[in-house]
Amino acid sequence: MRREFARESFEEKIRKVGELIQLSARVKAERVREATEDSADVAYLKRARAKPQHFRPLDDYLREADLPPKNSNK
Repeated sequence: MRREFARESFEEKIRKVGELIQLSARVKAERVREATEDSADVAYLKRARAKPQHFRPLDDYLREADLPPKNSNK
């Protein structure tokens, strides 16, 4: 590997280093994007947990969905 690198021209070495820098920049940008998405998700969940939750009866939901009501006698 070192001998191959030593035989390459200066321009070829610079091109390879440039490719590594570009790759590094892409990886860093991807990590920043993922961290931003994660922080947005966390903020959304915090807001959602802070809101009071309201639930409607199951029978009301089933009536709206045209499903038979739950029979609790059986």
